[in-house]
Amino acid sequence: MLKKKYKDIRLVFLYPLILYSKIKIMITINENEFIEVLRSVNTFVPNAGMTYTKVLDMNKYLDFRTNGKANPNPYYEQLEGTFRVANIQSGFEYYEQLDRKMTKEGIVPLTAEEKANRKPIWYNLESKALAKHKTKDEYYFRYQDHESSYLSINYTFLGNPIDKVMFEAYLKDTATDYSKYQKDLDNELRIKVLNVKNINRMVINKQEYEITH
Repeated sequence: MLKKKYKDIRLVFLYPLILYSKIKIMITINENEFIEVLRSVNTFVPNAGMTYTKVLDMNKYLDFRTNGKANPNPYYEQLEGTFRVANIQSGFEYYEQLDRKMTKEGIVPLTAEEKANRKPIWYNLESKALAKHKTKDEYYFRYQDHESSYLSINYTFLGNPIDKVMFEAYLKDTATDYSKYQKDLDNELRIKVLNVKNINRMVINKQEYEITH
């Protein structure tokens, strides 16, 4: 019995090491090389992760529709968030996933006409993980996240830490054009794109990258 107990303890300590050993040693690449990594993704990629920093998308004024410019946002374009996320996915076929989810939940899938008449997206897909702005020379990582994906979020204002409660009222609703087609679903497919310039580290296809800009 004692021997089995020690065996179980060894397994508890070894399991994270076994998981970590499946990820290759981190390599440092520049932004252009990172774009090519994403361009090579043409199959579904589960269990990706990344760390990124970006200026938060905020309203310039609080309650502009009712109060006009009476309440300017003191944090506008000066507040950054650094996000550590895990268990995200890329390389997916959006409409295939949506059709399966709608069918499973007893909802009639979108018709070909509804899909064709959807508001045009501002980017083109260059691979299943890489998007490019239609009019700008900007590249984006395309992915899906979940509420549980966010391991940590740290906010800074003018280089100093700040709590979310101080600025939450100014944050924009970041719902995408996809969302209106998912309003009846129990769980939406959270499709996002992120400028590659914001990404500092990424684990994808069991390889960890540090990206220099």
